[in-house]
Amino acid sequence: MDNAFDSPRMLIEDANERIAVLEGIIKAFIDHDGRTYGSDFDVKSGKHLLYVQFPISIPLKIRIEIQAIARGLRDALDHAVYGSSVAIFGGEPTKTKFLVADTPEGIQEDIKRNKCKEVHKDVIAYMVHENACETGNKTIWSLNQFRNKNSHRVVSPANAGAAGFGINHMSGGATFDFMNEWRSTSRRLYYAKVTPHGKELNLDVNPLVEIHIHSQFGLGQRSAVQELRIVASEVARIIGRIENETARVLNF
Repeated sequence: MDNAFDSPRMLIEDANERIAVLEGIIKAFIDHDGRTYGSDFDVKSGKHLLYVQFPISIPLKIRIEIQAIARGLRDALDHAVYGSSVAIFGGEPTKTKFLVADTPEGIQEDIKRNKCKEVHKDVIAYMVHENACETGNKTIWSLNQFRNKNSHRVVSPANAGAAGFGINHMSGGATFDFMNEWRSTSRRLYYAKVTPHGKELNLDVNPLVEIHIHSQFGLGQRSAVQELRIVASEVARIIGRIENETARVLNF
């Protein structure tokens, strides 16, 4: 059993290293010297829409890294279950997987279809308890969305997003409403709606820009780096539990 869990551990280590690299790439994009600021006037609402304009599109490297990190973490779960079966039963099992489905019923269906035929019953029971589905452990369920056959329909897993804004200077009164709308074609992030109280208004506003993961993938609205760190921590926790359960079975 000495090396049974080396592979999932290495995948988690790789994911954490990639997340650190991703953070640097995102920072370089957000802090790009060529970004500019402006506003559009919305005739219908009478509000000024503030935006930050990026000179380049979200780098392909960001999209690739997000996908690679998510897929590597999902693979780590399967590797842990495989390692458990090797440690307990030996050989080279073929009917092993970490149980993830859209619903709890889907998890049970995978068991009935013998998808985990060569996994110890106690490890299966633990996976059922984790309930990795959309209404259960959604953090783990989200990883499956990067494997979903329809995920290619999303042009990019990454969007620019606003986490808020700060007002450095303002002369004249105004009402502010937060907005968060990324327009990839124009490379503009709209972050605030402003209604002036008078005819003259001078503003110096600083938006807080982040890169978010597309909502189709089921993760939260934190920054991509924050979300991926949460997922990596959760995957590490589950793999630790599978390893502990495996050790308990072997020592029983």
